[in-house]
Amino acid sequence: MEFQQGKHDLTRRGLPEVDAANVDRFLGAANDAGAVAVLLSTGDPARFMEAIDVAVVLPELIDAFRGQLRGAVIARRAESELGQRFGVRVQPTLIFVAKGETLGLIAKIQDWPVYVDRIAKLIDLRAAGACCCDTHHSPASLTGYRTMNAGFPTAPGAAEQPINVFPFGEESLNASSGSLTAAGALAKLATLDSAELAKRCPNAIDLLSKVVVAIASQKTDAPTRLFRLGNLDDLERKLIADVLGEGEIAGFVALPDGSMAQIQESVLAGIWHVRLETDANHEYLEVGAIPEIVKRAAADLTTTDFEIGQAPEGAMNALPVLAEIRERALAWRPSIRSQIINFTLLPMSPVDMSFLQDTIRNGPVQLVSRGYGTCRVLSTAIRNVWSVQFFNAMDAIMLDTLEVGGVPTVAIAADEDFEDSAERLQEIIEAYFK
Repeated sequence: MEFQQGKHDLTRRGLPEVDAANVDRFLGAANDAGAVAVLLSTGDPARFMEAIDVAVVLPELIDAFRGQLRGAVIARRAESELGQRFGVRVQPTLIFVAKGETLGLIAKIQDWPVYVDRIAKLIDLRAAGACCCDTHHSPASLTGYRTMNAGFPTAPGAAEQPINVFPFGEESLNASSGSLTAAGALAKLATLDSAELAKRCPNAIDLLSKVVVAIASQKTDAPTRLFRLGNLDDLERKLIADVLGEGEIAGFVALPDGSMAQIQESVLAGIWHVRLETDANHEYLEVGAIPEIVKRAAADLTTTDFEIGQAPEGAMNALPVLAEIRERALAWRPSIRSQIINFTLLPMSPVDMSFLQDTIRNGPVQLVSRGYGTCRVLSTAIRNVWSVQFFNAMDAIMLDTLEVGGVPTVAIAADEDFEDSAERLQEIIEAYFK
């Protein structure tokens, strides 16, 4: 890339140039070396002055992480195509990729400690393999949230784009790696002796029986119910993981101390596995439409109103769109249907989108649904305002929207899901544990 501003010539720092023709080869080489690939998309340095700063910082970050990062610069001619592939919406952006999956993005210039913290968490995700019952009460205090870092949308210690779907915990019973589908989980159980399982895992089987009762009577608008996993030993936890598997939706919620609550839907819709990364005692199953921690975080962190500043030069439609978002967000109540603003149909320029992103800022919730195609649900810093994006098989955005309302329905289990999951879980228990 001919990106040169005085002494800031990245090619002189040993960073190769990549485009659509050779980027996969570079990513493969980084993966083979056990490193996370970092791609820099600068945009036009004449327009985005922070590109110079990020270009200077990137080689220093690579040096600081001592072989854990492999950097490259996206050719200007390829920024549009690769930007769509990796979800770049703000320039400049650092794109972190490992094992064929986008771990996250960090947009614009950040303080050095922010870079170190976020990148360390992304590297940990790669190493991890990236990609009793009571009426609900909050598993952790969600009051006193701090303001999130700049960018859109992200969370403390996280990247601007959603982290890839990651599995929970250790490997499943008799499984070398990978997540389980419902069929895969049942196939494993069929090879095990049910009497031996019942003898060795009584707490797990008792918990599953209570979950059946809970989900059979669960309704979408009813309080969720929690089932603690703290009294289970390692074998029992693995058994629970095998039975429930990993469903379509996963993600995280940012907590006040910068840690995350990891969320994974099971293959039985309406049963969720939630774990606070800083506290092993706060790991539980939750029966309900969506984990309560998602709703609490989206309400307790966010603000009810926001100021609309002066539009930058080149903005066309950002001001009226922001005014509409503000009006709808202030007026929304649970009795009102969610309202959608479709950016795919609006003439929004890159300047418009950048200004909108900077104004709406960050939210604490990031969810990814991998059902029929990929859908990313991201909360913003404005209460009741969500980004909902749908991607095709090539990971290009098909539909880009903001939704004003409660948690988007694409992430919520329905009443029929509860009925179906109760029936299927009861069949599993009767077939394999009795």
